[in-house]
Amino acid sequence: MAQIARGARLLVVASLLLAACSEGGASASGTTSASTTTTTTTTMPVPTEPPPVYVLVLDELPQRNLLTADGDLDASRYPTFAALAERSTWYTNWTVHSGRTIHSVPALLSGVLPRNVLATPDAYPTNLPALLGDAGWGLHVAEHNSWLCPPERCAGVRSHPVAEKRQPDEVLSGFLDELESDRFHSQTLHVLHLVLPHPPWVHLPDGTPTGTFSEGYVGRRWPTEAGWVAPTVAEVESLWQLGHTDAQLARWIAAIEARGDWDDALVVVTADHGEDLAPGHNSRDIGPGNHGDVAWVPTFVKLPGQHEGAVVDEPRTASELAGIVLDAIGLPRPAGVGEHHRVVVTDRWPYDEGAQLRFGPVDESARPHVTGAVTGPGEGAGWDGLVDEARRATLSPKLLDVIGRRIEDPESLPVLGRAMVDHLDELRGSARGGCGWDATPAGSLVAGPDERLAGVALAVDGVVVGVSPVQAPWPGAPDAIAGRASYFRVLLDPDDVPRFVDVALLAVDGSGVVGRYELAPSPVEHAGEMRCPTPLP
Repeated sequence: MAQIARGARLLVVASLLLAACSEGGASASGTTSASTTTTTTTTMPVPTEPPPVYVLVLDELPQRNLLTADGDLDASRYPTFAALAERSTWYTNWTVHSGRTIHSVPALLSGVLPRNVLATPDAYPTNLPALLGDAGWGLHVAEHNSWLCPPERCAGVRSHPVAEKRQPDEVLSGFLDELESDRFHSQTLHVLHLVLPHPPWVHLPDGTPTGTFSEGYVGRRWPTEAGWVAPTVAEVESLWQLGHTDAQLARWIAAIEARGDWDDALVVVTADHGEDLAPGHNSRDIGPGNHGDVAWVPTFVKLPGQHEGAVVDEPRTASELAGIVLDAIGLPRPAGVGEHHRVVVTDRWPYDEGAQLRFGPVDESARPHVTGAVTGPGEGAGWDGLVDEARRATLSPKLLDVIGRRIEDPESLPVLGRAMVDHLDELRGSARGGCGWDATPAGSLVAGPDERLAGVALAVDGVVVGVSPVQAPWPGAPDAIAGRASYFRVLLDPDDVPRFVDVALLAVDGSGVVGRYELAPSPVEHAGEMRCPTPLP
């Protein structure tokens, strides 16, 4: 395995970046603050000229999703993240304070524990845009669900609260267009909060759109109640979108390099929080059993002039980032900024506006296994076989045996009921890469299935390309959905379905296909405008 000795070779970063600090203690769950904090000191070399600063905050990215089964960073699936690790400092033991953007981002950018208020300059006066703006840096800031940049310094800043623009590819393209202009001088703070790989998961790793879903559709793709769909479906879709995120990260880095800023710049890539895909859980609330998925996120810091990769394995927390940035560019830390608070918010959503947040300790035993090593390109599993692996992990042999079977005359099978398929008109006849193609078709069965049936099979042009169990609608589903008998969601391999032409939904029992369903468009569609995600250029 290439560069397997990365952790041993470069686990000497304390002398380069941070003097070792003891891990801060934390209060028991239910208290209002951490009982112990430790102020971090640094030995960073400060550049002679004020450097440009670039901060990219990704959204809902667990550290474990970047790793191979051995705990190495997977260069086969995520080549840009792997290349970034080779020329920056990878903090492999970095935790956030909250699974909610409105709390996690102000802690990240202000260096203090979050409060239960909107993220504004008045609430968080030590935020990086305000501090660097006061010190003479230009400001180029695109926030999401936070409003930290002082409005008098950030042209076009949104008032709060207003609707957010959630098409991340378009947001990135606009941000990069601004970078290409002559609007910003070299001494500028560039902050971008990019809502990737956040759901809805609508891209394959190569950028191919897999659907037309807007943010209003998230609840139907992954409800917070009940296990109506195998968790592996969500895991596969989220990994596909993370592959797309890797490509978007490459665009962001290329734009910095095109400006000639990379060598001299301080560059930060991190995430506001991870995600929990367990059925019955809220994907973003930190609670017992999910710290490994929500609290640990990947974080990379490239210092001005840094060219070699390095690893920091000591515990670090999101509220330390502002202090690291200030130290690296030679600005003094305000009192209380950048202290080591190894705690997470224990409150459940929705929070009472203005109420004091409660914090508890991070479950250190939940930390994902990470070696600090980077695999060589092509050495990991890549994307081939991901869907088959997911199917084997979650589906019964009765269903798996049907995949690939040719059904000579589906129309001759007895009709068992109706299937209301989401976006049926778009699925029929839509080529891969066209708006409406989705790697996980879903819908409801109006009649049936019979309790003796194992599930349903999706056939395209007479060949079964995917199967799914059928389950009751989730608690709290809209009446139009809850009034139907059951729900299905079929995980497909994109390479198996180059084009939908003739789509059939079949009933499967222990002996194979025994009937079919009449297809009709779902009467319940997602909220918002039907639109294609912006593909890669």
